[in-house]
Amino acid sequence: MQRLLWVTSLSRARELIQRVVLLPLLSVCCLVQVSAIEPSADVLAAKPAAIVNGTNISDAELADACLARYGSLVVGALINKVIIEQACELHGVTVTTADVDNEINDMSRRFNVPRDKWIALIQRERGVTEKQYREDIVWPMIALRRLAKGSLEPTDEQLQKQFKNQYGPTVKARIIVLGNQKNAEETRAEVLRDPDSFGHVAREKSVDIGSASVGGWVQPIRYFSGSPEFETAAFALSDGKISEVVQVADQFIIIKCEGHLPASDVKFSDVRPRLAEVFREKQSRVLSSKIFGELQAKAAIENTLNSSEKKLSSPNLAARVNGQPISISEVRAVCVERYGKDVLQALLTGVLLNQALSRQELIVSQEDVEREVARAAESMGFQTPEGKPDVSTWLEQISKENKQSIEFYLTDIVRPTVALKKLVGPVSVTQD
Repeated sequence: MQRLLWVTSLSRARELIQRVVLLPLLSVCCLVQVSAIEPSADVLAAKPAAIVNGTNISDAELADACLARYGSLVVGALINKVIIEQACELHGVTVTTADVDNEINDMSRRFNVPRDKWIALIQRERGVTEKQYREDIVWPMIALRRLAKGSLEPTDEQLQKQFKNQYGPTVKARIIVLGNQKNAEETRAEVLRDPDSFGHVAREKSVDIGSASVGGWVQPIRYFSGSPEFETAAFALSDGKISEVVQVADQFIIIKCEGHLPASDVKFSDVRPRLAEVFREKQSRVLSSKIFGELQAKAAIENTLNSSEKKLSSPNLAARVNGQPISISEVRAVCVERYGKDVLQALLTGVLLNQALSRQELIVSQEDVEREVARAAESMGFQTPEGKPDVSTWLEQISKENKQSIEFYLTDIVRPTVALKKLVGPVSVTQD
């Protein structure tokens, strides 16, 4: 059944645009259902995703637009997933739907958030659907954790270190951080002559802004929390004493002990289960990343979609992972599933604006687009040493932030902006 959609007016320009008749014959979810036998190109092209004042946007056009904008991003994600799936099959690792549900439940309980609110939080913060969250985040996390399972069980020695870190004695201290040995030695000599000036000198000379702003104070120093040399020097100091210069990487640190705090009155046996759980969680993150890196390095990956030469010889192939093909249709389907709504909105906006421009006999030229890009770059503070808009750096930055090619940033964002400005015309600003 046809649905009449009205374009609400957010500005004068929107009021210029007439009603839009959409025929959403298939919802986005339906668009991405992949059957064993794909429909022919003629059948796909015949289905309208939308009709805008008599202008059709077919399902095929929508799918191609999604693929053009997000294909490179999606094929990378699919390659990574196939790599993990192959490793799971090789090692007999399975991850069920129930496993994913249990993991989500555990995470929501860990953060003391109801499951539905946790899902909503993830969708809002990460910009993913629940399906994406389950398939692209939770499933790989569980799979990689199980592939690393043999390395996740902590030894008593590891747990004892963690116990000492969390419940052992600590040192109250101030620090001064310098950039070279010479300055550090001179500063140490200065505070040795007047230990009470340590806080003032830290504010004046320390290059560590966080501690310098509070007179050199840092969080109580714990065992096994960073550099062994730094910890040894701190715990060796008696109250009020100042350390030798301690080098940590490219920093030179002077420590003043302001007191020692005793260990907490906690038994190792009482907290051992919790320590083991925390260790496994930390270790799983580290090892999962390491294992995936190793799997990726060993995999024979042929990314055809991102190679113009290979696309000509294999037009229906997006990639191969250790010989396993990923088809263009699979990538296209995922692109529509994830980005179909946004891309359709961009296509609708383009058609509506083109129709409105045509009625007023207006055009958006390449020069208009270039001027708008330069204006945006300048307004965001991107300038060359000569004081001109640094367009190239701005385009690189915005493309990286939006995970979008420069071409479609210009097509989907800049050009509509210019078109709306032309449709609105000059805006007079009164004193009122």
